[in-house]
Amino acid sequence: MAVFDEGALTYLDADGQVQERFDWEMLRSGPVTLFRKPAVLAESVTWLERHDYTVAQADCENCRSEEEVLWAIGGALAFYRWPCPGLDGFNDDCRYIKVPTKGGFAVVLHRFDAVAVAFPEFARHVLDILARESWYNLLFGRRLICMVRSEDLWIQFGPVGGCEPRWNWREWSNADRV
Repeated sequence: MAVFDEGALTYLDADGQVQERFDWEMLRSGPVTLFRKPAVLAESVTWLERHDYTVAQADCENCRSEEEVLWAIGGALAFYRWPCPGLDGFNDDCRYIKVPTKGGFAVVLHRFDAVAVAFPEFARHVLDILARESWYNLLFGRRLICMVRSEDLWIQFGPVGGCEPRWNWREWSNADRV
């Protein structure tokens, strides 16, 4: 079963312009997409919700420890709040994200750049876990997308789930992120 219908990858927007499906745009470059501008992210989330996506959002800006990051993301995903969370438990919990077959599921990590500055290797591992879970869900025809908002225009994580996270198409060029 295909995750996307090849004949339905485009649609007409409100102005009558042909647009590619936003989820297709994100997933074809990998499961993790970067965002800078809050308005661009908000419009993307609205598009996903209109297309039957469940969206979980975590604010990571004020997390001062790796545990707080996992509590913030886990809280958004309705995970059990472990007293001493770790990456192994987070990986296990991610296997139970309920990704619907209609639409999909999006995990939005606000200000994840703050995590990347404080805990760079940990941040990459968190994204790698979410990316691998996305690939797993694709095997069963389900879409899981990770959307990362960053104030850092040059942020890089290295490969996560086998792919380097890329900027969304509206902020692809450096000038569009300023």
